[in-house]
Amino acid sequence: MTLIEQLYYGDLIPAAHPPLNPDKWRDLIRQVTAAEDALLDGMTDEQRQKYQAYYDSASRHHAEEALDSFTLGFRIGARLMLEVLSESSPAQT
Repeated sequence: MTLIEQLYYGDLIPAAHPPLNPDKWRDLIRQVTAAEDALLDGMTDEQRQKYQAYYDSASRHHAEEALDSFTLGFRIGARLMLEVLSESSPAQT
């Protein structure tokens, strides 16, 4: 099956792939979790609710930013392929 067919049929899901550097990723997750736990331990219930609202908003923003980055990368990759395949490209072999 071609890459295009995999995309079409939903068999290619980039977000389902493991991180490129899993050791670094795990270390960063541990750091974030430890810092969040330390922060939450000293909060009142009201402060925790405010923090959760902030965290939810920041998570939505991060998801949109990741989608934008993925889309931009995909577009740049497609433009590179078009340039490579273009007949007017000066570096043809």
